Amino acid sequence: MAQCLWTGGYENNARLRLVAEDNLRFAREAGIITIGYVVAGPYWPVALSITEAESNAGEEWEPRLPIAVDVEIAGTQEQHIRDLCDALRREMDTVCIYSARWFWIGHLGNPQWPWLLDYKISEAFYDDDRDIDFASAPWGPWTVDDIVWEQFTNTQDSEGVQVCWDIFDLDFFKEGENMSELDELRRENEEIKIRQDKLDGDREWLQDAIHELVEKQKAVWDWLKVKMES
Repeated sequence: MAQCLWTGGYENNARLRLVAEDNLRFAREAGIITIGYVVAGPYWPVALSITEAESNAGEEWEPRLPIAVDVEIAGTQEQHIRDLCDALRREMDTVCIYSARWFWIGHLGNPQWPWLLDYKISEAFYDDDRDIDFASAPWGPWTVDDIVWEQFTNTQDSEGVQVCWDIFDLDFFKEGENMSELDELRRENEEIKIRQDKLDGDREWLQDAIHELVEKQKAVWDWLKVKMES
């Protein structure tokens, strides 16, 4: 389940603040993989965009929440996109880019910036067909192997709820581009901490035992000295 966390402006932000955290939490507690997306744009600084997204996500904002950088606002330039991607990547484990062919080519001129290949791509392709269309209609520097998410319908009603239908690469969003390595590092750090705590405890116990032994030896020597003098 993908939840918008910042639309690139304040027009609908109050509404997001009311529902975003609950939507993410309810989905996560139901066992659904959750994703947030943050819109890149020319109107607000990157730091403010991330602050508002984090506030809207509430306690669900944590490094394990995958984030898509949504590129769909006219006037958005390369620096807006890259700065937001890089800033989010410093906080979150998994970051990708979300856009559409019509926007990437029609508004941006189909840029091929080399740094884009550091990020996987998610695309909107509204053909109501549950398939991956990127191979036949590519854009940007990516190939079909870089696609991790396709939104194949526009907003529609589903049992009274307005949703879009999507296909996700669950391996990517569940494990993340670096998640297995990060998890391994976390486990290793935790094991090191446990071993260090145990060593500290053993060292303290050993120091106490040596001190006690020295005191006992001292007492024995004092007793022997008294006996020899008497």
